[in-house]
Amino acid sequence: MISRTRVGQDRFRFDAINASTGQAESFINNLSAMDVLILDSREYAELSFSAKEQIRESVQNGLDVLLRSPGVEE
Repeated sequence: MISRTRVGQDRFRFDAINASTGQAESFINNLSAMDVLILDSREYAELSFSAKEQIRESVQNGLDVLLRSPGVEE
């Protein structure tokens, strides 16, 4: 499992379970090794065009994607 969490503007924290930190930082280039990708819709909107294209290609090749809606602020 690989996790990328935004901790500031253009700053991210990467965590990995059963994967190296290097794999976590370059997860977008290694989507073929994944079964499921879970994304926050705001983070998806911030991805580069090429990163979105890589996700689209991976979906066509069988990657499952769960796009989470942003939380409701009270």
